[in-house]
Amino acid sequence: MMPQVVEWNDPYQEPDSLHIADTPSVATAIGVFDGVHRGHQELLKRVVQSGEGVPAVLTFLRNPAELTRPESFLGQITSYDQRIELFSHYGIRLVIAIRFSSEFAQLSGRQFVDAFLRVGPPVRRMVVGFNFHLGKDRDTHASEMKQMLHPHGVRVDIVPSLNDNGGPISSSRIRHCIREGRISEAESMLGRPYEFRLDGRLLPERQEPAQLLPESGTYSVRYFADNDTRTGKVHIEQNGRISWDFPEIRWIKVRLFEEADRNKE
Repeated sequence: MMPQVVEWNDPYQEPDSLHIADTPSVATAIGVFDGVHRGHQELLKRVVQSGEGVPAVLTFLRNPAELTRPESFLGQITSYDQRIELFSHYGIRLVIAIRFSSEFAQLSGRQFVDAFLRVGPPVRRMVVGFNFHLGKDRDTHASEMKQMLHPHGVRVDIVPSLNDNGGPISSSRIRHCIREGRISEAESMLGRPYEFRLDGRLLPERQEPAQLLPESGTYSVRYFADNDTRTGKVHIEQNGRISWDFPEIRWIKVRLFEEADRNKE
């Protein structure tokens, strides 16, 4: 069952379509969740297993780094729609998606927490990662948020690092693996194959930013359409343009495997 999804557009107003008086208590994980990788999955598991309210996620429509650090942001691992599907798979029933803006960007961590407690659903438990930061200039660490919420009767779980191949699993590490064509390493941290959606890259009227692609090269893939799946190859040029097998078919998504023939220039 797909979760209920509501947008939070104004830090001083209730999220759209969320009526606090009618909303039960929640246990919520907080984060961008780009990739919904194995570390993120541990947060979602704790929320679902807590039994302390509706399993929920507080996240963002777009990664704030796209707006605050565009020069260094490599691209998103999962689209917004993919994240919603993955949240559903792991048992989340409510998603509150922040439309990040200058108003949200100016809030300190404490101001953000106060705003969410005031206009969000009643919270009984929050779950965050060990390296979680919140607020303008990332001024509030997970341990500080735990201290803030204790007087409000909200328990905060801080999930420790989950390691893979000698290092902590993180979205930034996965991005670098994908960009460099180390797809199997990215898959190990994601806990699933890497997929990108063709629509959104091929339809310029779509406003959704493109997903992250590897550097130029030829990669083995599996294509998915509504009533068809096929294996083949895609060629990725340095400018991000894609050429693929079976162009007569409107493919929905592509599952990317290791490079078939690297073409570095």
